[in-house]
Amino acid sequence: MAEAIHKIGPELTSIVGTCGPVITSIFAVILLDEAFTIYHAAGLTLILVAVGMMMKPKIK
Repeated sequence: MAEAIHKIGPELTSIVGTCGPVITSIFAVILLDEAFTIYHAAGLTLILVAVGMMMKPKIK
């Protein structure tokens, strides 16, 4: 984590870290055959929208 912060900066490192639950959920459904409901889809969509909003360049 410290190396990631050093190489790409703290802001981008935190954004990438936010995608962890999304990747974990996808692998749980694919590899472990866990249930995936509309509530899971809504939560993942909210996370991805938030990450997308954080990655947009800030206009001053």
